[in-house]
Amino acid sequence: MQSEGENAARAFIDAFNAQNHEALAATLNYPHVRLAGGLSKSVLYWFPSNLANVQRDW
Repeated sequence: MQSEGENAARAFIDAFNAQNHEALAATLNYPHVRLAGGLSKSVLYWFPSNLANVQRDW
């Protein structure tokens, strides 16, 4: 029997590997913030699919 955390991680990995964006989005907490390009270069805010996603470059 797997824990709730293991099930969440498996769902994320499976969706990521399948490049299933809708399933991947369902595994994230919102708003989800992603830092990209090193510290303070780019910040991407992800919201549920019914809201716009926003990227800010610094």
